[in-house]
Amino acid sequence: MYSRYTTQDWDSSNKAHFSLSDHEKSLAERLRSDAMRAIKSTDATTRNRQAANTKKLCEFVIAAVALLAFLVFLIGKRTRHRQYVSSGLDFVVFVYLALIND
Repeated sequence: MYSRYTTQDWDSSNKAHFSLSDHEKSLAERLRSDAMRAIKSTDATTRNRQAANTKKLCEFVIAAVALLAFLVFLIGKRTRHRQYVSSGLDFVVFVYLALIND
């Protein structure tokens, strides 16, 4: 009875499998580190965009509140002077006149 594979065959096969396994492990580690870098980059981009959009939204809300307060002021002024506007164009003229008179 004889062995089908020699000790050298087993040894070279084990070395080849170990080398392949080591190479695949290094590729997996590199892929994992690339994925972590992409995640961190995406998180930073998301955080920056959210901060910028929050700032823009706050500025918009402040401008809207200021505009609303100004319109309330103009409506109160119009009511005090008993001036009634019939169209949107008349209101624009009224706003213009209120601005240049104050």
